[in-house]
Amino acid sequence: MPEWSTGLHSGTRKASRVKTHMEKALHSCNMYSIQELSEAYLKKTKKFSAVIVEPRKHHLLHVIVKNMCINLGDEWQIYVFTHDTTFVEDLSKSLGIKVLQLDVPNLNATTYSQLLMSKDFWNRIEHEVVLIFQTDSFMLHGSSRKINDFTQYAFIGGLYHYCLSGNQTYLMYPKQHPHVLHGDRNKVDFNLPPSLADLPRARTSMCGGFSLRHRSAMLKCIENVSQQDVIDYRRQNGCAWVHDIMAEDVYFTHALELLGYDLPM
Repeated sequence: MPEWSTGLHSGTRKASRVKTHMEKALHSCNMYSIQELSEAYLKKTKKFSAVIVEPRKHHLLHVIVKNMCINLGDEWQIYVFTHDTTFVEDLSKSLGIKVLQLDVPNLNATTYSQLLMSKDFWNRIEHEVVLIFQTDSFMLHGSSRKINDFTQYAFIGGLYHYCLSGNQTYLMYPKQHPHVLHGDRNKVDFNLPPSLADLPRARTSMCGGFSLRHRSAMLKCIENVSQQDVIDYRRQNGCAWVHDIMAEDVYFTHALELLGYDLPM
């Protein structure tokens, strides 16, 4: 992932260290009162949007939102898509967070992706630069690289690579191999190319759970690239489609490639 972000998606031996980082980061958030955040946050005109889709009454939702407020700064408008809007009513009133109601109390992988691949979702967000985040992602304070350093990209998130073996597709993170999320690790050749530039584009994608996007680019993808276009593109580049669903981050990564966008891969 980029230096300014940290997520809990790895599942590697580093997981305990990442958990420690998260505990420290979230503990620091609790040191700020809502009043202290409110005094700085409500005064500034917003230039960017940060969006979390969390229908559940998740025990980390409040502190993750506070983490974003503290580390993103007061130029970012926070959006919370949730089912029970009263659960985040205090954040809405004190920090000016925009709360948008979802019709369902929970989403699975399929319905979450369908939501993000809809024009209605992006049309409800005000600004061009959008950060998508989830309750298993957080930001660390004090990095030399800031999130605003990456706003030129239509889509940027943590990279991962598809490795093929017969009819199976295996998922690996380039800097963390031989971590495998799907398939039998004993059947995989872990010798990845020395540079990400050497990886076939259709076999590389970016994680969407903590990612920067351009709203106009997301809408252009939805309007001009079908899911079948993405499946055909992957097959043409030797990456078989074996999934039951189209993950939104896979769709947008390849749709942007098909449309000729400059991606950080």
